[in-house]
Amino acid sequence: MRASKSKLCSNCLAVRLSNLTVVTLTLGIGIVCARPGPSLSIRGLVDPADLIIAGRVERVQQTGEGTIEFEGREYTRLDLQAEMSVDETIKGEPIPFRFTFKYSRPGVDRIMANLPEGGLAPNTYRVVFLKKTTTGYAFVSPYYLNPA
Repeated sequence: MRASKSKLCSNCLAVRLSNLTVVTLTLGIGIVCARPGPSLSIRGLVDPADLIIAGRVERVQQTGEGTIEFEGREYTRLDLQAEMSVDETIKGEPIPFRFTFKYSRPGVDRIMANLPEGGLAPNTYRVVFLKKTTTGYAFVSPYYLNPA
């Protein structure tokens, strides 16, 4: 009887250690994969947007560079211009089929610098959330430049 009890206790210890390992790995992955800024919220993108469009990104080209401050640190900034073929204006005033707008993004590796993801890639279909500025349009969220 004593032998089976010690075997049972060693099995409990093995289960406890494996559970502890799983919890530790889960927490570690969550910390490594965490993104900067607030969590993604569709309402948080839609409500402040002046213009929401869906379409194909035809072309993206760099138009300049400089520096940008993000969360108190200064980074290299890339200025870009995107041209989209708009299939639908979801929110806002109707715009031309060919819509061009400018935006900026950090010019460093976003994962290593813990910067927001985003930007636009040519030949992709996107839903873009924009707000009106004095010089044109800007992405609604500096954390999620194009979440869809």
